[in-house]
Amino acid sequence: MSDPSPDKQRAIGESTRAKEVLLGLQCRATVLVVGVTLAVSLAACLFLFKATTNFFEEQHTEETLRLADTVALAAAPYFESEDPAHLKELAREVSERDPILSVRFFSRDGRPIAWHRRAQCQIPDVTVAWQLGATDIPIGVSQFYPAQAESPAFAGIVYPVRRLESIVGGGDGVLGYVHIATSLEAFGLWTRQTVNFLTGVGLIVVLISMPLSYLAVRRLVRPINALCEAMAAFSSGYLDVRSRVDRRDEIGKLSATFNLMADQHQRAHESLIQLNNELERRVARRTKLLRHLATRDSLTGLHNRRYFDEMLRRRFAEAERYGHVISCMMIDVDDFKTVNDRLGHAEGDRRLVLAASVIRRQMRVSDVGARFGGDEFVILLPHTDREQAKTLARRISAELIAAQHENNVECPTTLSIGVADTIALEPRDAERLLQAADQALYDAKNTGKNRVESAPMPARLQEA
Repeated sequence: MSDPSPDKQRAIGESTRAKEVLLGLQCRATVLVVGVTLAVSLAACLFLFKATTNFFEEQHTEETLRLADTVALAAAPYFESEDPAHLKELAREVSERDPILSVRFFSRDGRPIAWHRRAQCQIPDVTVAWQLGATDIPIGVSQFYPAQAESPAFAGIVYPVRRLESIVGGGDGVLGYVHIATSLEAFGLWTRQTVNFLTGVGLIVVLISMPLSYLAVRRLVRPINALCEAMAAFSSGYLDVRSRVDRRDEIGKLSATFNLMADQHQRAHESLIQLNNELERRVARRTKLLRHLATRDSLTGLHNRRYFDEMLRRRFAEAERYGHVISCMMIDVDDFKTVNDRLGHAEGDRRLVLAASVIRRQMRVSDVGARFGGDEFVILLPHTDREQAKTLARRISAELIAAQHENNVECPTTLSIGVADTIALEPRDAERLLQAADQALYDAKNTGKNRVESAPMPARLQEA
């Protein structure tokens, strides 16, 4: 499946960042604070609205009772004289005064006597069905009626009309009743104004709380984001990153704790790196030593036979592939057993070490020299034919004799050397080259020792 294009990757990254912002602590905390502020503001507005509404209702009820009592006192003489005309005139006169909308007079048994209402004011006959003695008729209690299709909202009260003597001296003395309807237009206007005012206050509180909440939450979240960035960088491998949050609260304590943990982790990491480096150096030294011990002869310092056998196969294969000549030289210390028997094994070892040092000095970098076993040595000579190998063999023999004369060695030892190359090799394989050099060594020892002999050439090459 192909990788998404850069534009698509950018869109995915922006979408991811947008989700992180929307689901982040700053956004959620801001919404929470604004929501709580809005809820508290709404509750406060409702409480104030309810309290002021109750206060207005109480004030309106007291005013209505005062008006009803005043009308009842004025109507008492006309009830005593049974003068409906004056009652009607009184009802007309009173109903034209604000906030009264209508006035109705009833006899003691609930029969209508006189009434009047303002023109174009449709007040329903709320007391037509009123009957004297009904227990659910609220006497002297203001009742509020909502606005209907053709009538405004109003408050109505039924108030008893008593004789003047009963008012002063006590007793029942009820002559009739008066029903007064007062307008609630002022109350409605006040209600709308109050609702508009509280709505405006709520909107202002929300509009003010949103930026303030954002700034307050940002001040709280910013150090958390900075601490998260430091932690992310530290976990990505930047161990020198530290939090720069410096506060005297829980976030500051968390930042200080992170820095302390980072310091301890970095010190432990550095110690671990040092230990690991030291361990690697020790392993490298031990590996080098083991490799040296595995491929070197402990006495002479030359390579051992195992290493030589491996290099012989490798160099022979290279010579066959690229078509160049390679020679092999087998060296034997003459009369080595006699030296051991007459002068001791320690002297024999010193002779071997001396021979090895001479061989090492005469070899090239590309040559491979090894102790083949006992008093025998072998040298592999890439890019060298038998004549060049014989020249090198003579130099090795001469240098060994010269070195023994310089050191006044008792009973100097000589070398018998056999040389073979791949030119006269049949069949052509590495083992056959080694056998040819060994046969040449055998010929050198049988023909008087202290000699250099080469493997015989095939008859076809001699004729050529």
